[in-house]
Amino acid sequence: MTDFKNRPGRGGWRGGGRPKGSTISPQLKRVMLTGIRLPQWIVDWIKSQEKSGGRIIEEALVKYYRLKAPASQSVKSPIKKRTRG
Repeated sequence: MTDFKNRPGRGGWRGGGRPKGSTISPQLKRVMLTGIRLPQWIVDWIKSQEKSGGRIIEEALVKYYRLKAPASQSVKSPIKKRTRG
């Protein structure tokens, strides 16, 4: 009988990952990954920004729709108004 788990190039345990006993931070747990469709010009603009795309979209939706996030999931960095100078 062949041991498929330990054959080279066939997957199996590779090590790595989180150390035993470590936990995922609560902020990472609150994020749900969702695939959305956006026009290419918006994707290009988001990629050119310094902030992450998810953070940009979240802040824009909160501001535009005046959403109130639950206290445990509030937006950490509010949108700051740009000053001309």
